[in-house]
Amino acid sequence: MAGYQVITRALRNESPKWDEFAERARQVLGQVVAGNLEVSAFFVGDPSALALVGTLRSELHRDAYEQFRSFVESALRGAVTEFPQIGDVLIDIANRYDEAEQLIELDLNQTYSAHP
Repeated sequence: MAGYQVITRALRNESPKWDEFAERARQVLGQVVAGNLEVSAFFVGDPSALALVGTLRSELHRDAYEQFRSFVESALRGAVTEFPQIGDVLIDIANRYDEAEQLIELDLNQTYSAHP
């Protein structure tokens, strides 16, 4: 068909990249899930002075860290789920363009062949 053409091969070539992205996200997700830290990880100072200091702010730092770690974990879980879906959609789009192009060509051929 004259005019424009969607290069469906490019869509199909792009699709496997999203599976690779999902696998990378899955690997990072494992590290993030294992990244839980206790309050002691946020204490900087002399442990012997702990009795003098009283309450530490380490809990605040731990809580902030945990909120961010949880956010990153959630985003990565979404990536692991959605990246392969993006690849599947690219294949589906390519297939639909190919099917539509075949129908249009068929309609035009019928139209032109019906009128001598």
